[in-house]
Amino acid sequence: MNATTRQDVPTLLGEIGRLRTELDRVASDRYRWMRRYYEEAGTYWDAELPPGGECCAECGQPVESEPCPEHNPRAVVEQLRARVVELEQARAEGDYVALPWAFLLDDEDLHEFLGDLVAVAFNRWRWDPEVPDTETLRRVEKVCTTWRLIGEAQHAHNTAPGPDMVVPAAYYHMQQAAQAAQAAEEARQQAAALQAQQAEAQ
Repeated sequence: MNATTRQDVPTLLGEIGRLRTELDRVASDRYRWMRRYYEEAGTYWDAELPPGGECCAECGQPVESEPCPEHNPRAVVEQLRARVVELEQARAEGDYVALPWAFLLDDEDLHEFLGDLVAVAFNRWRWDPEVPDTETLRRVEKVCTTWRLIGEAQHAHNTAPGPDMVVPAAYYHMQQAAQAAQAAEEARQQAAALQAQQAEAQ
């Protein structure tokens, strides 16, 4: 792992947090659109609105027929997709690391982790050569599991994924945001249809 990869971990983890925030906002937008339009389906539009138009549910600015570009759910999804592509490219160009979470350990804990690995591996040959290889492997995995929890807890209260999980998590949140954005767009179209029916009834 090169020197910059460890330094990039906080930035990548920050991106995961940003994606989660965007997902929450898009889901909130969907609820807001549905509630607003269904509540107003039987009322007159405010005279201050543009003819046949509406206001952005996020910022309240008048727009002709769509959410403003900054808060359009489809625009948000496109931004998420672009960022995920960047994350995937950064991962592809980096070195593969089998234990990326170990780089989250501070110097003292990293030293102790390596010491534990040496102990469980070499003690087998020194004191108990009859132990099967699979048992030695199980002990090594147990040490890794323990220290992974410690490393991630040090970094982000035991919730931070290692660098090997950043891109999959980003994909997950992008897909969730895309689904929420599609639902928001469907709700907006349904609301527009209700508005058209109301206009015809008048």
